[in-house]
Amino acid sequence: NIYKTTVISILKDFKCEIIDENINSLPNLVSSMIPGVAASAVVAEFNRRGVNIHAGSSCGSEEFEISKALLAIGISETQAESVFRISWGYATTLEDIEKFSKALGEIVDTFQK
Repeated sequence: NIYKTTVISILKDFKCEIIDENINSLPNLVSSMIPGVAASAVVAEFNRRGVNIHAGSSCGSEEFEISKALLAIGISETQAESVFRISWGYATTLEDIEKFSKALGEIVDTFQK
């Protein structure tokens, strides 16, 4: 999947940790984190820039507690609080991926200050 490969590359370029790179995961989803930054803050910053992502795992998307799915793959509770996920669908365009990349760069800069 070209989008998955591209999104993972973008995340790595900005020193984000990829959570599900070496496990069997959905072809239209990547879980990642900016170490030490709460996923809720990352999601809010993406939303401010018009990019919709989500916190936690998709298995716990409606819950307000740490995802059991993340804990099951060996993520600590502290790390799990930083996990966000990016997904895409049939309507996603290359421009959407470029917008995500630009927003991520700005967000990483914001949290590194």
